[in-house]
Amino acid sequence: MRNKFLYAGMIIASVWFVGCNSDSAVQEEEHEVHTVHEVHFSYDGETGPDYWGSLKEEWSTCNNGLEFTEVVEGELHQSPVDFETAMAAAPAYTLDYDKEVQFKMSNNGHTIIFNVEENSPKVHVIINGKDYELKQFHFHSASEHTQHEVHAAMEGHFVNVAEDGSIAVIGLFIDNVAGSENEALGSAFGFAIPEEGEENPNVITLNPSEMLPGGNVYSYSGSLTTPPCTEKVAWNVYETHIGLHEDKVRAFQEHYDHNFRPLTGLY
Repeated sequence: MRNKFLYAGMIIASVWFVGCNSDSAVQEEEHEVHTVHEVHFSYDGETGPDYWGSLKEEWSTCNNGLEFTEVVEGELHQSPVDFETAMAAAPAYTLDYDKEVQFKMSNNGHTIIFNVEENSPKVHVIINGKDYELKQFHFHSASEHTQHEVHAAMEGHFVNVAEDGSIAVIGLFIDNVAGSENEALGSAFGFAIPEEGEENPNVITLNPSEMLPGGNVYSYSGSLTTPPCTEKVAWNVYETHIGLHEDKVRAFQEHYDHNFRPLTGLY
């Protein structure tokens, strides 16, 4: 159904802030980094997406979004979705990403995540007058969102958090390419990917704006894509793809080749 979310069945956005409140949310999200949960979630079997909402009471939102077969436009939704009929439009936000930012790469058991270093210059995105600060970016394979039900090789999520704990995620589709790649993204993956639970000790300096393709974005109100599936997340996913060299895509997929939540509906 056009311009509506049809729920059929389900960013890592967790820095130090994903839980039922902003801090716990990011820690329990895909954006968690060093936190070890007493309850484990995965992408397969009895701890996979179909069961997230029943693994822990605080994660029940992961199921609640699936109880509805139709969601009225403007109401809350779960993510990810397929951009089947949506028209991407010019970004309705102000991006302040054009700085040299220091990150460290870690493997949190759900994804590879690049956390902003504490003393690094801060970058922001402003949406409807609210300021969200970039905390980290991480990746999924294959992409979580789709275009006309087609997955990209990977998807990147830039997780931004406001002072009140609300979250805005900037997403981008990443293609597996044999030739020229996005230089900044390629530089990020030029460092050795650590094993699960470990961190690469190197400080990685990147300009986040150089990883974004520019152009139109799909904008909607959704959720985190890992437990606790917190809603009211402001999503902005670029329509245009960027490329990452096939060797680096393969290196990521050696760790995570299907760390994506299934689609929850159409947009």
